[in-house]
Amino acid sequence: MTASKVYDVIIVGAGAAGLTCARHLSDAGKKVCVLEARDRVGGRIYSLPHDVEPVELGAEFLHGVHPILHDLIEEQRGSFVTAPEKHLFLKGRSLIPLKNFDKEFGKIINKLNANPKTDRSVADFLKTLKNVPDEYRQSFIAYVEGFQGADIELIGEKSLALAEQEDEGEIGGDGAFRPLQRYASYFENMLGKKAKQILRLQHIVKKIEWSQRNVIITANTNEKKNIRFQARHVVVTVPLAVLQNNQPLSRIEFAPALTEITEALQGYHMGHVQRIIFEFKERFWEKLSKEPVVFMRTGPEHYFPTWWTKKPIHNNILIAWQGGPKAWEMATWTAQERAYKALSTLSKITRKSQSYLIENLEAYYSYNWSRDPFSLGAYSYTGVERKKSRHRITEPLQEKIWLAGEAFAKRSAQGTVHGAMETGKQVAVSILKKL
Repeated sequence: MTASKVYDVIIVGAGAAGLTCARHLSDAGKKVCVLEARDRVGGRIYSLPHDVEPVELGAEFLHGVHPILHDLIEEQRGSFVTAPEKHLFLKGRSLIPLKNFDKEFGKIINKLNANPKTDRSVADFLKTLKNVPDEYRQSFIAYVEGFQGADIELIGEKSLALAEQEDEGEIGGDGAFRPLQRYASYFENMLGKKAKQILRLQHIVKKIEWSQRNVIITANTNEKKNIRFQARHVVVTVPLAVLQNNQPLSRIEFAPALTEITEALQGYHMGHVQRIIFEFKERFWEKLSKEPVVFMRTGPEHYFPTWWTKKPIHNNILIAWQGGPKAWEMATWTAQERAYKALSTLSKITRKSQSYLIENLEAYYSYNWSRDPFSLGAYSYTGVERKKSRHRITEPLQEKIWLAGEAFAKRSAQGTVHGAMETGKQVAVSILKKL
């Protein structure tokens, strides 16, 4: 099928980066088309409706105060609350408050070297630490594996140090906020009335042919094969792992091949997480401590070492979280197997029998992002720096192919919604200078 209409820009992927890019370009009067493989927008922002409040299977928090995301929420008359950070750690058989958590955690962060002669993994960095209480060392590992979704053997000390430095310099960089409405709704409404004209859902991009003259994109739907679209520029916003892997359903063939980009991508890794939202009949955890129960942690030797409540919202929800290698290991398990393993850890933390927990369980919800062919993981992180790439990943190829998404955000914004949005806006601004 021959492409009849020529777009200024075609965007592959309707996640946070793709939608932000599309909005800025369309607002500037450009002809834009967004091709999305799924039957919904939002990408790794995935909200289920619920009787009490939304169930967030993907992104849940706003990390810091970032106008690009906060303005979107306020524009749609949404609201959010500050998520408190109080940590209880399982030591022996007791949950103890980590009252000096920020101070002790900061000591470890401050020892990270952002400008080493030779980069090393976070695992090697940890081997050099002395006189650090075990609960803080374990919490640091849980942070790297959980928050970053990373393998401590692969993530680079330099990238983590730079991310922490950038984070400190940002407004509200350390704060966490929770939207009160469905997170995905802000992106579902982002394009407004233009959505019908711009969006093409359930269009799986299979091939991108590019030259200095134009770009031809071939996509498949359930009904039609080899649908061709033509544009002057293409913005690829699919997750990092989709670019790196050859998964048959989601693989995109580039002609000519993106040799320089492929080389540059070797320094990045896709992180894996498993999250389970448990809904119980009662809030039995509130009796565990005189301190408000927000975060409960145990050592990284356990599966699902991190748990949190929805404070300051009072409900019967507990969220189990596992990041890093164990999350990848569990990607092949059934949802029920993961749930039972999580409840086993919760039993140790709360000293409630597993049978008690099961009897008090109303429901649980989870989504296996590592097995979703259009994500193949949760979010990205930067590995140990081995050598300088010949191609800067944020630069376009011959001003035709552009990359956007959380993987290509600045270090402190990797893996975040606002980071993805910022890259989408930056690419749109750059393309507008060329059109």
